[in-house]
Amino acid sequence: MAINRDIKVGLALVVLLSVLVGVFYYIFSDKNKYQWNENYLYDNDQPYGADILYNLLDEYNGNETIELIDKETITKFFNDRKLLGENSEQTKKATYIIIGYDLDFAARDYESLLAFMKKGNTVMLISNVTSTHLFQKLNFECAYSSYGSNYLNATNLFSVKANFENENLKNRKGYNFFYEYLSKRYEKDYYYFGSSFCRALNYETLGTIRPNKTNYIRIPHGKGQLLLHSNPIFFSNRHLIRKQGAEYAGKVFSYIPDGEIYWDKHNKPVKIKKPAMEGNEDDTPFSYILKQRSFKWALYLIYFAVILFLIFNLFRKQKEIPVKFQNKNTSLEFIKNVGTLYFENKDNKKLAYKIMQHFMNEIRLKYFIKDKESEIIIEKLASKTKVDSKMIAGIFNAYSYLEKQEELSDNGLIKFYLKIEKFHNAVKK
Repeated sequence: MAINRDIKVGLALVVLLSVLVGVFYYIFSDKNKYQWNENYLYDNDQPYGADILYNLLDEYNGNETIELIDKETITKFFNDRKLLGENSEQTKKATYIIIGYDLDFAARDYESLLAFMKKGNTVMLISNVTSTHLFQKLNFECAYSSYGSNYLNATNLFSVKANFENENLKNRKGYNFFYEYLSKRYEKDYYYFGSSFCRALNYETLGTIRPNKTNYIRIPHGKGQLLLHSNPIFFSNRHLIRKQGAEYAGKVFSYIPDGEIYWDKHNKPVKIKKPAMEGNEDDTPFSYILKQRSFKWALYLIYFAVILFLIFNLFRKQKEIPVKFQNKNTSLEFIKNVGTLYFENKDNKKLAYKIMQHFMNEIRLKYFIKDKESEIIIEKLASKTKVDSKMIAGIFNAYSYLEKQEELSDNGLIKFYLKIEKFHNAVKK
């Protein structure tokens, strides 16, 4: 049965109208009025951009300027301005600032930052996670020190209070911060410097969150200092438009000296997850295309052309092609049968051995950890996966206990399996 030309044209017009309505709704709806990803870019005016912070620092800095470290490395930037070495032409103290979710630098840049501080300058890093290499450079005893694995449990944590240790800066009620998406508050993890953070650094606590959790510290180095703050979201546009947020930021930055400020643009925009009911907002290969107006509309045009093509080719132009079913892949059935065989034969101890063997193979192949001592494996795996070392140690301790048992109950086998499953779920987060 063929469809006449008028019906085809009518269908095409209906589809075109639907697409246009959808596009206009997408562009002008409140949901897409703002971009809610954490980016902390100095020229971004979205809720979690940092252009208000940049402008506030510019005003706070008075007659001094804020220089942007754009395409060059930290080392090249410092050397070009003769800030390092014996031939330094620096006359005033300066401050290097970078803000982002997860910060890391080239090995040579770590050395440059240390040399910069040693001459009496300030380095300020604001991030949830920072590489352990920096702390290793400051003190060799802190080779595995990190604060990226310490965070408050997000369950029912819709807001957090921050405050200062200095009595002159402390606020009686504290400063309230929260995470919003589409103008609605959601749970969020807030990072801090926990008990695992290296005490050999002799750091001074400057600020806290949620009673007695340190989130702002100062580490002296040479004639200068390193300032570390573990909650960049506190300095986002969303909070700096609030009186509390602006007051808090002003007190945080009161610890930097007068002088030039060097703002490093090379932060890492975070791939944050929207609340579960909203899906994910991770970057995709289409991110760049959708940010470019011409590319975006070209993509829409392609979609529209494909829809039209499908409409005008609704009916087959050849005989029906018989369906050929693919051969079944029996690999999964084989694995299931083997597992069932061990379980039905009540050989739980051997099945536990197989589970642990698979876990150890995963550690070697996925995380490139080939050590044999469990303590070293636990330490390295915790550092690479950002999973609590106690959770990983629990797996090894449980297996060590199972090995010593003559028999293993079904309940014991299930508990051991759930420990490994809990680790995998923690890595996915």
